[in-house]
Amino acid sequence: MNDLQFDAALGDLSQEEIEWLCIRNLLASPDERIFFKDRDSRFVLVSAGMRKVVEQQSAVGGVIGKSDLDFASVAHAAEARADEEHVMETGEPLAKVMHETFDDRPDEWAQTSRLPLRDDTGEIVGTWGITHDITAQIQAEQALHASELQHRLLFEHNPQPMLAYERDTLQLIAVSNAAVAAYGYSREEFLAMTIEDLVPAEGAAVVKGLQSSGFEGVQQSCHQYKDGTIIEVEVTSDDLRLDGHDCRIALCLNVTERNRAAAELAAALDQAVEASNMKSIFLANVSHEIRTPMNGVLGMTELLLDSELDEDQRSLAIQVSRSGELLVELINDILDISKIEAGQLELELMDFPLVETIERACEDASLQAGAKGVEFTVDIADDLRRQTHGDGRRLRQILLNLASNAVKFTGQGKITVRASTRASNDVDAAVVLRVEVTDSGIGIAPAAQVYIFEPFKQADSATTRNYGGTGLGLAIARELTETMGGTIGVESTPGTGSTFWIELPLADEAVLRRGQPTGTEQPVWSTPPLVLVAEDNPVNQIVTVRTLERCGCRAEVANDGRQALDMPAAHHYDAVLMDCQMPELDGYEATAELRRRESASQHTPVIAMTAHALDGAREHCLEAGMDDYVSKPVNRQQLAAALHRWIPA
Repeated sequence: MNDLQFDAALGDLSQEEIEWLCIRNLLASPDERIFFKDRDSRFVLVSAGMRKVVEQQSAVGGVIGKSDLDFASVAHAAEARADEEHVMETGEPLAKVMHETFDDRPDEWAQTSRLPLRDDTGEIVGTWGITHDITAQIQAEQALHASELQHRLLFEHNPQPMLAYERDTLQLIAVSNAAVAAYGYSREEFLAMTIEDLVPAEGAAVVKGLQSSGFEGVQQSCHQYKDGTIIEVEVTSDDLRLDGHDCRIALCLNVTERNRAAAELAAALDQAVEASNMKSIFLANVSHEIRTPMNGVLGMTELLLDSELDEDQRSLAIQVSRSGELLVELINDILDISKIEAGQLELELMDFPLVETIERACEDASLQAGAKGVEFTVDIADDLRRQTHGDGRRLRQILLNLASNAVKFTGQGKITVRASTRASNDVDAAVVLRVEVTDSGIGIAPAAQVYIFEPFKQADSATTRNYGGTGLGLAIARELTETMGGTIGVESTPGTGSTFWIELPLADEAVLRRGQPTGTEQPVWSTPPLVLVAEDNPVNQIVTVRTLERCGCRAEVANDGRQALDMPAAHHYDAVLMDCQMPELDGYEATAELRRRESASQHTPVIAMTAHALDGAREHCLEAGMDDYVSKPVNRQQLAAALHRWIPA
């Protein structure tokens, strides 16, 4: 689309904005049935026209996330699924007519073109297509078989160009009024031609099928008007006895503009996918560049808090540490939204202290409330289990987002967090955890409650100016809650306050007990382990070495990937902390080469330290031969846990 010329009305828009404008208008058209599906044949995007038809024909609410099986018969859904699997396997477009029967209304026919949906690498990630209701045309063809007189009347007045020709000679014997008007030939000129005369030279191969018999469905072809204009057509044809002749009748639908629009849509979609991927790469790089110095800031602050400080100095250092943690949380929020958009959000399931997790999230928010003079209370039910199984870090993130949101929009009054459980109907969960965050803040208008869990959305246009924030917290909380199998909601009255709540299933305690280790004590090393720190940043070298010493280890430093590879060859190390981005050799290359050099009986644990947090960083590390993964900024507990997993007592 780079060679398109735009008039002055669009002159202030970028090319990308113009392309998206075109896409939105096409998808918003009530007459175009356009759909996009994933590899499991679930709808991921549909046009307004497609949505309207589905909603008219089915009582099932919504289209996105569902498949044809939710709206059509089993046979129809199976046929569509088979066609889509064929398109994804071969990479070739498929066009056909689908016939659907109903118990409560007449039969319907749809002309559907299905094409492979590719990402920016060319990988097929699903299918997309365009559907047209051709029930009227099919019914017209069927009616033609009832009576030759009716045939001719319908034939002559069909709104689409129709042609009839003898199968043996290909001689045209009848044309509709619409064909005369569209092609530019008079009826007499038409009747002196064969069907071959309408096919341009480049479409000669199509002529071979013109004498076939039986219903052919939809065939792609090209026709040439009298003035030389070549158009793309979809031809629906079938056998017919007309005036005593064995004929074929063909309905010729001009799809030139539709195909052009589809091609532009496909190109724009490819560009949008590429732009999304570029955004993810940019965010990953920004994350890395910010996390690297933040590792130094938070690490040095943690070391500073371990030293002798007076009360005022310690208070200031704690504020520096909390501010750094808030900055990291903001970075994580932005990355989480990118992961959600890319479908890369994953949970880390393990046993974790439930009550402690809730209390820690509330503790952070209560400090914010205290600074504003807002009362903050926590009410945890006595029967709430102390330990459970799941992603504790993500639960804390949800609760902190909800509690911090309450503090932000409450200028005075009270905030209460209540945690309780109720019985569950799920066989995999004994109980359901319910947490409510109630505030006496500004409240939310009913209209705003509809979209408040969407990314970058806040209650009104002045919210960001008056209260700050990115509008990401509630969107992330919803996505995390639903990913964990739970639900989230809000009840609010403007001017009175709001109650945000979540419900999450908890694992059965018997399952939890079976999953708990027999001992919770970390192993005690008889002698301090020697750990090689492969890190090129001088500040992070100091932080990592000092942190290792406080974990009971000795440490040596390699300044780049080459040293990180050479030093283990000359000396035994109990583990290697490997930064992933270093000069000479990066951490991935150094680890891969280290594994190639090791003997069958030798294996040095390698723990990745990386500031990357997107696009499968953990998987990339493990594929390179690393044993474990910690993300920057690295805190002492996180690092100690990884060391104890890999260095035996």
